Amino acid sequence: MNPKITFEDESSEDFDVIHFRRYVGKLLWLARCTRPDILFAVIVLTQFQAAPKMEHYGMVKHIVRYLHGTAELTLKLNAQPDEDFRCYVDASYADTLLQCRSASGMVCMYRGSPVAFRSTKQNSTVLSSCDAELIGITDGMKHIAWLHRLITEIHTRIGQRFQDMIKVHTDSASALALVRDGATTRSNFKHVEVRMHWIIEQFHKREFELKWTSGKDNVADIFTKGMKSVAAFVKAQDRILPPSQH
Repeated sequence: MNPKITFEDESSEDFDVIHFRRYVGKLLWLARCTRPDILFAVIVLTQFQAAPKMEHYGMVKHIVRYLHGTAELTLKLNAQPDEDFRCYVDASYADTLLQCRSASGMVCMYRGSPVAFRSTKQNSTVLSSCDAELIGITDGMKHIAWLHRLITEIHTRIGQRFQDMIKVHTDSASALALVRDGATTRSNFKHVEVRMHWIIEQFHKREFELKWTSGKDNVADIFTKGMKSVAAFVKAQDRILPPSQH
């Protein structure tokens, strides 16, 4: 999607609600099953199902044209058999396309393949990018922990040992420091909601390992915002839809 799109054209004509919801539903099914690279764009479109405009329908056509031109892209399981289980989390901050809410993004890579991915609008309005990232880590870990337990049980049943520590990567140094230090008593973090202390507690219980990664290497970035350039989008896309499948 165009990262500069705003959907602020007040002169845009109304579009049929039934048809728009049908198009968005089909795109959402594709995004959640085989084409995670369009997931964030479709999540944005879901915000306008009550009163869609022609410009929103224009974005639907844009996504369809993109899918038509990249129909050969597929998810590839077991892409890198030697790679361990690792997850990436990310969050945007005050996205105007999401009514100034932030978006949480998460992707779990198992043997080099995305086995779980998620993009969602955060439920509350946050006051800083650190808060948004902390919510993103919390939202992601709720799904990551369940998936890790599932894969661990499968390995146990077939007589194999699976890694004990979940490796989670974030590009937010401030959120990483907050989780590691447990600095919930510092004055500049007193506004952080109590429910987010859960993630700090889980970290100190050694339920997962949190590492910093560069923003350009954070695969989850594609699930939280319109990428700044085609090159950045393609780089993230190649991680979840390997170029060998192009």
